[in-house]
Amino acid sequence: QGADAFLQEATLAVPNDGNVRRLAGATKLALGELGAARQNLLAALAQQPEDALASRLLAQTLLQQGEPEEALEELRRQDVTSAASLVLLARTLVSVGNPDEAIELLERNADDGMATRETRLALAGAYAAAGDATALERTLRESVDGDEEDYIAVLALMQSYVRSGDERKARELADSLLEER
Repeated sequence: QGADAFLQEATLAVPNDGNVRRLAGATKLALGELGAARQNLLAALAQQPEDALASRLLAQTLLQQGEPEEALEELRRQDVTSAASLVLLARTLVSVGNPDEAIELLERNADDGMATRETRLALAGAYAAAGDATALERTLRESVDGDEEDYIAVLALMQSYVRSGDERKARELADSLLEER
């Protein structure tokens, strides 16, 4: 409640400060107050139209509000310069039914130093949405082989095995990881 009161006071004191509005929007987004987040982020962008962070946060808000087309429009206004923006754009593309474009985007940027755990998981999600089980397994297997402590990738790989009807592979993966412990 203290942070909320401070932000309310700050936005009243300097209503035309884009930085304050961006901070208020980010806070409201984190709290799940999507309407207030959207309002503050739109106000921030009205003051600072080139604010890439406010734009990304607005796109994230729109996506969570179930408006992926509007989120995609917002994301296309900016350059993808971070792994977080890349993952959000890819997930938005999948949400609007364009997993092939998401795959192309993620694969193209994987060589540009944006290959993180999150981008690999987003790529796996895009492969799943596109129905490419082989590429999905390969991507998750690479994540698991690179870091066996990456439990999200391990569980996603096991889940993909179970969904494809290959419970034997899921059991073997679990057994091999347990044996190493």
